[in-house]
Amino acid sequence: MFVFPSRPSVTTLMYHGVGRNPTSSLTLPVEAFERQIAWLSRHFEIVGPDDGALPTKERRRVLLTFDDGFRNNAEVVAPILRKYRARATFFISSRHTTPGEYLWFIYLRALETRFPHPGFMLRGEFQDLSPKARGATVCRIRDWLLELQPHPIAMYDVLRNEFPPLEEFLSKDQIAEFAGMSTEQLAELSEDRLFTIGAHTVDHPMLSRCSPCEARRQIDENRSWIESVTGKPCAWIAFPGGDYSRETVQIARNADLTGGFAVVPRYDYDSRFELSRVGVYSPTIAHLSAKLKLKRLLTRRPVVDTLSKLKTLTSNYKLT
Repeated sequence: MFVFPSRPSVTTLMYHGVGRNPTSSLTLPVEAFERQIAWLSRHFEIVGPDDGALPTKERRRVLLTFDDGFRNNAEVVAPILRKYRARATFFISSRHTTPGEYLWFIYLRALETRFPHPGFMLRGEFQDLSPKARGATVCRIRDWLLELQPHPIAMYDVLRNEFPPLEEFLSKDQIAEFAGMSTEQLAELSEDRLFTIGAHTVDHPMLSRCSPCEARRQIDENRSWIESVTGKPCAWIAFPGGDYSRETVQIARNADLTGGFAVVPRYDYDSRFELSRVGVYSPTIAHLSAKLKLKRLLTRRPVVDTLSKLKTLTSNYKLT
């Protein structure tokens, strides 16, 4: 199998959710997302992770990736991609496909954006979720949860047993923004030749905080589960949150994975498992175009020349 090269002619874009009334920058509005895919399909060759050895056209190439396994990826994203015959890779966390289970950071996002009360009690202390304090409180809770050991088991135990259940403060329509796809939806996605399914661990932990044994379990069990659901080999992984270590890369290599995607490469340890990605968090084509131009500038030009052009590039947002 050909390993997708990390080279200037190919830019990997990282999306998350797409929804009707999004409350988070990780979730793009449906109409804006479709405009982006239409624009990308006109100006770029949209490729899959195994297409690197194929003859390239004159157009630049992009690889579309979607993290976490949101239900809206199957119900909203996939139909739009099919409409434009756009290839994509979906990185799926196992926990997110279990009914009633949510990834830890998704729960915190729902708590910050949707919790209707001024706060709640946690271990004898009032957690202030008033409008002025809410952001800082959720940030503090996040840092505390990530320090719990063993990671991520202790964190999920606390969320399950000591926090307000998400279903108690979200309507069914609101839950749709945060819920994961079903195993049936995952299997259906995998049957489409446009789509590739990749690993994203069982619980979306910060892998560098896991013990080596736990990091291995997170990767091995997730990959095995994906293969059992899809009936196809799982060759690619995206490290959750872009967090990984040299040890994590070695575990992925030992699992016979083909390659791995980070966000920003950190170690230059094995380029096959430190492929960079550009996060898409703005609904505008202008911002997407600027990011793609900036990516090309950073990878092709000397640093001094690059720095001198950053201000002009980000202020103009010209489409090409």
